[in-house]
Amino acid sequence: MYAVPDQPAVDATLGERVGVRRRQQGLSRRVVANLVGRSEEWLRQVERGQRKLDSIEVLTHLARVLHIEDLTEFVGWRDEETGKNEPNCGPLTERLRDVLMQPLFLAEPVRTPPVGRLRMELDHLLATWRESARRYTVIANLLPCLLKRLRSVWQSGDRSPELAAALTQGYGLACAFANRMNDNHLAWMASELCMEVAVGSEDPALWGAAAVHRTACMRAMGYLPQSRQFATDCVERLGDQEDVLKAALLLQAAEAAAADSQPDEAFALHADAKQIAQRHGRDDTVSSIYCGPTEVGIREVRMLVRLGRLDKALRLARGVSMPAGAPIGSQVRYLVTMAFAYTRTRDDVAAVFALNRIAALAPADLRFDPLARQAIRGLTKRGHVLVADDLAKLSSEACLA
Repeated sequence: MYAVPDQPAVDATLGERVGVRRRQQGLSRRVVANLVGRSEEWLRQVERGQRKLDSIEVLTHLARVLHIEDLTEFVGWRDEETGKNEPNCGPLTERLRDVLMQPLFLAEPVRTPPVGRLRMELDHLLATWRESARRYTVIANLLPCLLKRLRSVWQSGDRSPELAAALTQGYGLACAFANRMNDNHLAWMASELCMEVAVGSEDPALWGAAAVHRTACMRAMGYLPQSRQFATDCVERLGDQEDVLKAALLLQAAEAAAADSQPDEAFALHADAKQIAQRHGRDDTVSSIYCGPTEVGIREVRMLVRLGRLDKALRLARGVSMPAGAPIGSQVRYLVTMAFAYTRTRDDVAAVFALNRIAALAPADLRFDPLARQAIRGLTKRGHVLVADDLAKLSSEACLA
């Protein structure tokens, strides 16, 4: 029921931008469709990425109706230079891919320390992923070997709860890492392996966490309805257990609905997640999944930005309190969203301030976060003199110079 379809939606990025711009202008689909001489259903399919928008004539009409000043920039969200300057993540993911693609029954036995020692090594990597500015290189260097040893113990027949938990969280870390590397296929492979071990354990904390990783993969690959359905089904299956994981699943589903231009459903799902998080009462981590009131606030800001409601997003963002112990990933998501929103509202100084905070916190994320790179490109094109020096440094850090 939840298998990934053969092909993702086409041209989703451009269609999504059309939908965002339409909502920013306060126009209904029917009005815009009539003004460009197309049907409302045609525009709905374009915005959802189900139909290509490749007619110059129609694009010109849309630019006029939606008051798009620079059509080239709008259509070329990722311009020709983008591909030339994309970070090469191959060296960081190659060893991990080799380990995950090796069938267990063909894997050579390796000498391994006791599971407790492997668990300590995994806890170190999980802490590094949460807290260290060097998290990408450390995970790339150490996780493949650790997973190879955990898999070897599993292949030997050990099915202890301790090993199942370690292997599930190891695969989950691989999935999160691959997602940040924008390697969707590697992330999907890791999420499938994670889900297989977790479901076999029959531990709701493990399979609930695995479901969060799988939902994130499906959303990143553009399978938005499927990811929403999977997430909500898992929430129902969890029943009255694991509030942290249920909130995390609902937040993933809400973001998928927002990306699918379904604002009513997105806000309803977010409200459900918020209610669960408030009932739990604090930010918490379960099976390496971090969620709580802080994450609920960050995700709401991201949803509003995705839906084009930038002023409301920025007002809400100012009220988000980031606790000292929040994972680096959550802090970066918040700052990147702020930088992107400020860029779109042409507040270049505020955008650069947010990007500088990312550079101080986790400079590698400027290279690997597509939204951060997009914001830097947009700011550089505008060439605001007051932030020129800062942008030059940020562009260099993001490998865009």
